[in-house]
Amino acid sequence: MPKHLSVEDANRTLPMVRRIVSDILATHRELVELVKEYGHLDPDLESLKAKRGELEEEMRELTDQVNRYIDELEKTGGLFKGFEGLVDFPAVLDGRPILLCWKLGEDRIEWWHEPDAGYAERQRLPAHMLERGVSAPETSEQEGQVQEESKQREGLEQEVEDSGS
Repeated sequence: MPKHLSVEDANRTLPMVRRIVSDILATHRELVELVKEYGHLDPDLESLKAKRGELEEEMRELTDQVNRYIDELEKTGGLFKGFEGLVDFPAVLDGRPILLCWKLGEDRIEWWHEPDAGYAERQRLPAHMLERGVSAPETSEQEGQVQEESKQREGLEQEVEDSGS
């Protein structure tokens, strides 16, 4: 399991996590549409061979892009849990490992569950944990890394915006 984050540190990653998860979901939607289109092509028609080849390549590229986004998400400390926009963050509660649970559209992390449980079993974090956060031994090192990666990503996004203007 990756390093543990506090609630506070995990919440600090959310601006970047939101962008990454949104990119994952958008790319996945494109991939699903291509798979549907591919499924409607008659595999026995020789005239569609080139089109099938094009779609296969596009599907490979989109799959690779989704995987790159997931890798990027994991660098923030988040674990992608599904195309519903679910992300878990490893944490420690009372000396035992837990997963902080967040879903795209939620303002902040307010939920957790056991490592062997899932979204359906998540529980609201107690108020005192939301105020002080869940303990995380590697917090300051992780925080610095996440902040640096966030600055790099924002810088790249700004460069893209500037070049498009």
